[in-house]
Amino acid sequence: MLRILLVRHGECQMNLELTDKIGGRSNSSPLTPLGEHQAKTLGLHLRKAITAQNGNPNELKYFSSSALRALETARLAMLELGIEEPQRHLVTSDLLLEQCMGDWEGGNRIDCYNEENMKKIKADTHNFAAPGGESQLQVEQRMMKFLKDTVLPVASPGRPVFVFGHGMAFKTVIRHILNSDARMSRKIAVGNTAISELGFVPEHASSQSLQQGWHILRLNDTSHLQLPYYT
Repeated sequence: MLRILLVRHGECQMNLELTDKIGGRSNSSPLTPLGEHQAKTLGLHLRKAITAQNGNPNELKYFSSSALRALETARLAMLELGIEEPQRHLVTSDLLLEQCMGDWEGGNRIDCYNEENMKKIKADTHNFAAPGGESQLQVEQRMMKFLKDTVLPVASPGRPVFVFGHGMAFKTVIRHILNSDARMSRKIAVGNTAISELGFVPEHASSQSLQQGWHILRLNDTSHLQLPYYT
């Protein structure tokens, strides 16, 4: 089985404003001091887990969204993993960016999610897109394409691949694997620096579809934030 760990970024400035505003990509939003601490704690946790299995963090593969908050999370975690020059080991891609909310980004939630728009969302959740933005389906397609074309070819048994990215983007991947109703995507919790682990069994996939090859091994694991060195 091939293992892929989807790691959400640490707390960022935009996260503190999401009660009233729509975040979307917000690619330049930096980590907060808490977010930096979360990323370092994540790295310490991963280092212990990897070395306990006689693994070498420097021999693993790392990918990240090109958004600042994801890059900062990856860099800080990788430093704690003992990787001296994270930028040399980290592959970045715009295909891993958060869902683009177009004209709604930074907008007031109450105004954007008004009664009329909510009717449209409920009528076709999978294909609905904010003006100038992406639908869940579009995000799902680019995320699954990246996993298929870029991640799986470099994955090997016993060596997990790390993908640093975003909550909603990861939720679309999970929905795809479960083949659930698109309305379920927002019912999935993915916290800051949460680890959601995927397994892929090539023998279970077909030449027409990889769907049967995917398995969910862990979801929204933030246990590292409860450990003594987090506080």
